Amino acid sequence: MALTSPDTPVEASNVAEPPTDSSLGRTDNSLTAGAGFDTGRALRELFTSVGNRDGLAQINDTFKSFREAPSAVMGAFPAAGDLLGDLQRVQLAHGPGGIRHDGSPDIQLAQRGERGRVGDRQLPGGLTPAFVKEIKDTYGVDISVRDGKYNLSFKADGKAQAIPLDLPLSSDSLPKIKENLAQLTQERIKAIETKFGITIKHPGEFAGNQQDLCRVDKHERPVENPNDPNAIRSRQPSLPELYALDNALSATAPSQRTTNGKPLEVVFADRAPLKDQKGESQNHLASYMPPEAAHDGAKLFIYPSASKSPPTDKDAKRPEESLAYTIRHEVGHNQQHNAFPDGKLPESVLKELGFIQFANQRFPAHGEEQFKYAIETRDGRFFARAEPDCKSAGGNWYQVDRDGNPLGRGSEKVSDSSRAVKLSDEAMDRLSKRKYPTGYYDTPLEVLSEGFAATTGTAQSKEFLRTRFPHVYRALQTLEQAQNEVFSRKR
Repeated sequence: MALTSPDTPVEASNVAEPPTDSSLGRTDNSLTAGAGFDTGRALRELFTSVGNRDGLAQINDTFKSFREAPSAVMGAFPAAGDLLGDLQRVQLAHGPGGIRHDGSPDIQLAQRGERGRVGDRQLPGGLTPAFVKEIKDTYGVDISVRDGKYNLSFKADGKAQAIPLDLPLSSDSLPKIKENLAQLTQERIKAIETKFGITIKHPGEFAGNQQDLCRVDKHERPVENPNDPNAIRSRQPSLPELYALDNALSATAPSQRTTNGKPLEVVFADRAPLKDQKGESQNHLASYMPPEAAHDGAKLFIYPSASKSPPTDKDAKRPEESLAYTIRHEVGHNQQHNAFPDGKLPESVLKELGFIQFANQRFPAHGEEQFKYAIETRDGRFFARAEPDCKSAGGNWYQVDRDGNPLGRGSEKVSDSSRAVKLSDEAMDRLSKRKYPTGYYDTPLEVLSEGFAATTGTAQSKEFLRTRFPHVYRALQTLEQAQNEVFSRKR
């Protein structure tokens, strides 16, 4: 059972997107209608997906909007009359508020004589709300019944990616649906591993420990303890996540390769890597870990929040919000390690990007972390990015000299960065000598990865970077040439 890859997309199925009506202040599960809108289907999908009194309240709110301003609403939405009729039939059939007199939120649609059930009761095809949610949470797939058949799909590459499935409409088919999706997931994993020469960690395996930013010894690496109840373990990826991975690696090859012959290991992790005062930091989609020793391989971690991200650039409002963009960014770090494994960037690249490089006393013997960086401002000062702490996943910029020593007012050396002159992100945006494609320019490595994600995206984003940020584009060319030379020597 094969799922079409980004290289050979299937035609979009006729899965309708949730309608939107800003005039009614709704953005999700709106019941507004336009020309050609299937009102009965919209109602059925709302009833079966919501299954609670909040959903019924939303129906009543929408009904009230139609009732209070019928001419304005119907003028904007030609099919509003049909929808209004549906709402009236629901309310008349089920008493005030669309709820039965015994308080049950059970709804029977008058239109077409079809039944929708809520709670744990049965839906068409033997489906239940709990089963629909399980399939969505586990595989990232939407399931419904249409035209007498199960309809399975997920959105990626700007359209619905259909999953062929031919099973009888019966509750007896539900276990087989899960079996088919599990098999499809494994087939996609194997195909991606073979295509790109990587490995994807099996679910349930130990993948490291969280770093607690509130600990006194927070700068020390977490102890490897698989028995820790908060240990990070690998999880099963969803089909949209696998689509995003395939999409990203197709665009960034051969930079997913490594120079030590060890395949890049992709870890879909079950929790985020950092803990702060609120518990778990959820602002991570993915991260890259270079080899810590000659016999180690590089790792690409993809965290739980990724499953809620748009899979590809075409699915996102802005390309940088997609999971594929984030994966391309992290592969960019692998390219950097391939080109400069000791983490020391050439002076030509640092100059292009407007940074200086100095020794990091905290991790003097660990690859890229041997160095820290500071941005040069237009008036010739240098500012380094503060590290994450217990209260914040990021920090202000603080002034340093060329050797990385924190500087206070009057440019005198101070004991630590907390006493140094600070700049906010907004101030740094104004004062930096160079400008950058995105707001993520904490280090030159991040600037390069953001540029790499852009140049491996659409042709338009690549051209935008080349024309608007030529200094970043030139630095990326230097990086690519250095990686190619390393690969040539390894042949």
